[in-house]
Amino acid sequence: MTFLIAFCVSILLTSILVPLFMKVGIRMGILDQPGARKVHTQPIPRTGGAAVIIGSLVPFILIVKNSQLLLGICLGALCILLVGLCDDMWDIDYKWKFFGQFLAAAITLLVCNIRVNTVIELYHGLSINLNVISFPLSLLFLVSIINVFNLADGLDGLAGGSCLLIFCCIAFFAYFREEFLTVALCVCMIGAIIGFLRYNTHPATVFLGDTGSLFLGLMVGVSVTLLTRGECIYSPALSLYIIGVPIMDTSMVILERLMDHHPVFKADKNHLHHKLMKIGFRHSEAVAIIYSMQFLMILLAWNLRFCVDGLLLAIYLLLLGAFLTFFFLHKKGCLSIPPIHRQPDRVDNTATLIKSRFPSTSSVNRMAWYGLMAGMFLFALLCPLTVRPLSRDIGIICCTLILGILLLKILKAGLMKTTAKFAAYFLSLFYISSMESQTSLFPTVFNMLFLSMGICYIFYLVTTAESVPVSTMDYLLLIGVISILFVPRAYPELIHLKNITIRTLFMIFYIELFFFKLKDEKFSFMLWSILFTLGLTCASALLV
Repeated sequence: MTFLIAFCVSILLTSILVPLFMKVGIRMGILDQPGARKVHTQPIPRTGGAAVIIGSLVPFILIVKNSQLLLGICLGALCILLVGLCDDMWDIDYKWKFFGQFLAAAITLLVCNIRVNTVIELYHGLSINLNVISFPLSLLFLVSIINVFNLADGLDGLAGGSCLLIFCCIAFFAYFREEFLTVALCVCMIGAIIGFLRYNTHPATVFLGDTGSLFLGLMVGVSVTLLTRGECIYSPALSLYIIGVPIMDTSMVILERLMDHHPVFKADKNHLHHKLMKIGFRHSEAVAIIYSMQFLMILLAWNLRFCVDGLLLAIYLLLLGAFLTFFFLHKKGCLSIPPIHRQPDRVDNTATLIKSRFPSTSSVNRMAWYGLMAGMFLFALLCPLTVRPLSRDIGIICCTLILGILLLKILKAGLMKTTAKFAAYFLSLFYISSMESQTSLFPTVFNMLFLSMGICYIFYLVTTAESVPVSTMDYLLLIGVISILFVPRAYPELIHLKNITIRTLFMIFYIELFFFKLKDEKFSFMLWSILFTLGLTCASALLV
């Protein structure tokens, strides 16, 4: 429950802070201007990183409290914040950026007292101990990862979505080691990234800036180091797979610059996402391809998690070699990829569109829509009445959300809608997880309800004649659903986690569809439904 509350707080806090920092960025001129190597055509604030830092660290501070790890992370984040803001505002020289990164990494490593595991097992029985250079090696690793993500931040949602997959992977791995501090850090980071991606999916209204990308790199480096430190079953070489595509992309860019005799630190358009868009993929498609590649690397990390370092390094070098060879042959013209000829993305289009090919099925479409509405109504009504026990903390949170929504309805309609959507997410996640971990009076009824809602949702998508937006966030949700299929049967305790994840992800699809369909003048129906469920939950928790 502590992790759930921290996760929800990080989402809500980041979602609220991002618009505020956007206004600050516009007022202070902290804008990313269009340019030759940029894909956007309008100035966009690059102040989202500050919201991610605050949105992730505040809940982490609340659940961890006194900890050497917490102090080190906060001090390192403060250094990154100062360096990133200076670069976002004045575009400082790369030497000063490196100095700030080394300072942040050194402070974090020293205060947290963590090091990269320097015992390398080439194969069973033959190990190399590099403990003498443990700190320099850890420092170099952390600074390298910081810069990897600074360079990878090139398309809307790319750096954030890639980091979201990485933190989910690290949290999953850390769960089996019972490294709950690492899990807590990853949960807070996941929540903050989700809150930020709402504004950063194509077309983005805010960017991470150097502040955000440097911070994400620092947190990924710290999390991976925590996962593989000390006497650990996980090899430090596994971090190459977990971080995956960003390292490969950076290696390719650096090699190309060296081969072309260009400065290593001079920006260009040779990144993987640039190459995909040159072939003809749309913005959202290029992002989805890189997400998929990163997911495959994570699956590979899971399947190779118990291998020795020598084998892990050999397989990784083979993959990296194949990756580099493919794109270098394409660059030299030895390998031709037919360009994709089609209309480019419209600027005002939020994503690809799913359209109906069956206009004669309008009656089926209406039945599916009303069936989904009925299912959501029954879920919202039955959960507060049948799921037990409900703690007083949940009642207090629901009361706070009711007051917040009503207050924002008067003061700020935009934030009110964000808070209402957060309340819908929170209630769904809480009740779905409670059904698995606590007691529901009618489990069979809820199983049939979820099955019926899924069928109605699929029929609606197939038969609708309307345009239903599909954003890059939906690709991440789809990857989440697919990843559950790879959870091994050897861990029966994860059955509940699989049920919670699948149901929650589909519930997010339903909520997004409802907010899309019931917008503007119809939004009041959605709003009062959420307030009704919050009130019923509050009464059940505080009065029953």
